[in-house]
Amino acid sequence: MATGTAARLTGAQKTQANSGLKRDTVAVKQRLAIIARVLRRTVVYVRECEVRRIAAALAYFTLFSLAPMVFVALAVASLVVGHNQAQSDVVGAVRPFLGDAGATTVAALLRYPQPKAASAIGVALGVLIALVGAAGLFDQLRDSMDAMWGSPEKPKRGFVGFLMDNVLAISMVMATMIVFAGSIFFQARIEIVTPVQSGWAHILSLLVTFCMMWLLLAALYTYLPPVNLVLKEALIGAAVTSILLSMGQFLMGLYLGKASLGGSFGAAGPVVATLVWVYYTALMLLVGVAFTRAYTEIRRHQNLKS
Repeated sequence: MATGTAARLTGAQKTQANSGLKRDTVAVKQRLAIIARVLRRTVVYVRECEVRRIAAALAYFTLFSLAPMVFVALAVASLVVGHNQAQSDVVGAVRPFLGDAGATTVAALLRYPQPKAASAIGVALGVLIALVGAAGLFDQLRDSMDAMWGSPEKPKRGFVGFLMDNVLAISMVMATMIVFAGSIFFQARIEIVTPVQSGWAHILSLLVTFCMMWLLLAALYTYLPPVNLVLKEALIGAAVTSILLSMGQFLMGLYLGKASLGGSFGAAGPVVATLVWVYYTALMLLVGVAFTRAYTEIRRHQNLKS
């Protein structure tokens, strides 16, 4: 009698385990199907939105905003680690974003002789030019976000609206500079705590750069798109975009290292290589935006169905 009861219990447990396995299999298949839908829709948005044209516009604005943003970054970093150390730290910090050619261009900008003393008006004017140039870049980035999200062109706003838009853009610039300074500060602390000859310093530096990029993109995805994203949507979109940027920068570094693109243009080589690097970085950024749009739309559709 006891043996029959035990056999029935064992059979019931097997049935329950099989049903649980089937549920897990169905759940995995559903998630894979959702991921496939997100990827297919991402490809559709990349094709529809003419990402190459938008990336070219972003690269153009980035190149012309590079010098003022570098000097603002240098000023902010100097408050953290001092002027001399800030110069080398700024070059090292922009290398993951602009590549070796971009870092060479930034180093050349920082080596340009600067006056030892400047009037308050001159300093204020320089900061104003830097902020206006960087604000123009963020304004172009916002227009790119609108285009990638399929948002209709917004009507021209009045003077107050113009001021509010620029206040938001300048606020984003200042937030970027704070994140940039934080990245320099943490990397400086890593170099002090971890021996230079150890590979851990390089790994920790890459992790810090990735996390700072992730947080910055999450902030951009929260404020710039025409659609209000919840925190989960912004974080996942920013994480995928950060991975795409890291992979793209690695591949572009290999390509530029072997193609000798910069050397083919003589003295303008570093600038040309920087422009190519920035263009493909903008391309990866826009692909990340397309993914974020696809993921957000499908996620919200699934929530409505459930």
